[in-house]
Amino acid sequence: MYAVRWLLVLAIILFALLILPVIVLIFGVSFFPVIGATTFTFASFVTSPYARGLVASSLEYAIPSAVFAVVLATIYCWIVAKTDIPAKRFFEALPILGLTMPILVKAFAWEFLLNPANGILNLISRTIFGTYAPIFNVESLAGLIFVTAVGGVPLAYLLIMPAMKSIDSSFEEASRVAGHGSLATAFAITSRLLLPALGSALLLAIIGGLNIFDYPLILGQPAKIQTLSTEVYYWTNTHTPPSYGDGGLVSILYMSITLIAVTAYIWFTRRTYRFATITGGGRRQILLKLGKWKPVAVAVGLSIILLEFLLPFSAIILVSMTNIYVTGSLAFDWNFPSSYILASQVPFFYQSLTATMEIGIAAALGATGIAAVISYATLRTKTKSARLVEYISSVPLTVPSIVYGIALFWMFLIVPGFNKLYGTVIPLVISVTFVRLPFATRIISANLVQVSNELEEASQVAGARFSKTFFRISLPLIRQGLVNSFVFVLVDSLRELGAVIILVTPSAFAYTVLLLTYYHVNTLSGNVLAAGSVVLTLIVMAILFGLQTVNRLLGRGKAQSSLAS
Repeated sequence: MYAVRWLLVLAIILFALLILPVIVLIFGVSFFPVIGATTFTFASFVTSPYARGLVASSLEYAIPSAVFAVVLATIYCWIVAKTDIPAKRFFEALPILGLTMPILVKAFAWEFLLNPANGILNLISRTIFGTYAPIFNVESLAGLIFVTAVGGVPLAYLLIMPAMKSIDSSFEEASRVAGHGSLATAFAITSRLLLPALGSALLLAIIGGLNIFDYPLILGQPAKIQTLSTEVYYWTNTHTPPSYGDGGLVSILYMSITLIAVTAYIWFTRRTYRFATITGGGRRQILLKLGKWKPVAVAVGLSIILLEFLLPFSAIILVSMTNIYVTGSLAFDWNFPSSYILASQVPFFYQSLTATMEIGIAAALGATGIAAVISYATLRTKTKSARLVEYISSVPLTVPSIVYGIALFWMFLIVPGFNKLYGTVIPLVISVTFVRLPFATRIISANLVQVSNELEEASQVAGARFSKTFFRISLPLIRQGLVNSFVFVLVDSLRELGAVIILVTPSAFAYTVLLLTYYHVNTLSGNVLAAGSVVLTLIVMAILFGLQTVNRLLGRGKAQSSLAS
């Protein structure tokens, strides 16, 4: 027990070191405004029309996109879980494909598809209808909301689907027997039983919308749509000269808004116990027979997947293999594999790809290791300090990734000795580790909570030291959670842009930043940009496929060991 408490202390120390840059940011903006060239005081900034406009535009973008994403995910989950739609396993697996495409790549894809000047769908509409004006314009608030919503379907699906499957169908069957139709039952019964999952998914989608940097930067900037994330980037990267003080002020306001959203999420999830369904036996699952509506259900499900993954991924592939986006004509020429060869010849291509893999692996190891310590200390120690660690492990959710990047930059500005780290991959690793730590902690905790501590107690009774028990007993029992955490952080590190864009240097250059730089500098080389985006997407797909293989092997090994015992 004594050693476990030391592990708890270690968890608090590690987290304190990670949160230090945020404290330095707030302290630096408050007491050293000259260093960051601040043109506002914090009080005048918060009460200014500029700040109110930023908050309003960010919420105007984040809330509708979250609602739209939850609605689409709920419809999809209901079709797959509650009806006799054919190829059910196929439809259950499809939404996960959307997670393989980095958000930056999706932003490029929708730009290729719905750009008002030469977007592929606009070219097709002009050919068919003969209209000059674009039918679709993704460079607008409506376009931004639409793209973010369909991109948020996978996360909402993962949150809603388990709850949808757990609903006892007898309630819905009773509603139908009472004379209510399927739609009336879905609204009156199913939606109410799903309220906790829907609320959690909606709040997380709002938080995700507030934190997203890629979509507003690529699709919102041409329409002059300002959000909190893009304004942090503007003051620190685009403004001449860079104003890190003003970027810091926007960052503090940004964190305040996300803190309110995360607090609301935690409050809501703690009250969901009131919606528990108590039954005397196992849950009954009676599927609704669609009959003649089966083709409609299949069409709706495929349409959601088409928007969420198939359409943007197909656009990236098509643009990478043709000149359609360059020429602005449907009479395109195939140029495969020349665009991929040109992509590989872009300066810093291999260096940035190698550095990104190094950052991803290091961040995955760091986040998984810290998360294992936090999870074990939280679940195996029954003290108030353990509850504190459980709460503060959610703190990174309140710090948007681009804000943590500027916080680290401020630490290099005013803390002696830290400037020696600038120009290396270490700041990038720290940044990605911090923003992904809450997710790694929840993945490992979900695995650890299912593992009894009997074997650990037996090891200690046999005389084994805590360190030996922890590394020889505890960690092997949660190896699947550790693998899942490692792969999740690795994949998200490869896709990350906001956490690294302010910290990159020529000697530590991330691949997503390379793609963004090429997009801004070479606007007429969309095929090369698309080829580079395909490379990143395929790498992510390969890693996720490897995760499935490892999980199957771990499951098979666990089953074999159970049979042997």
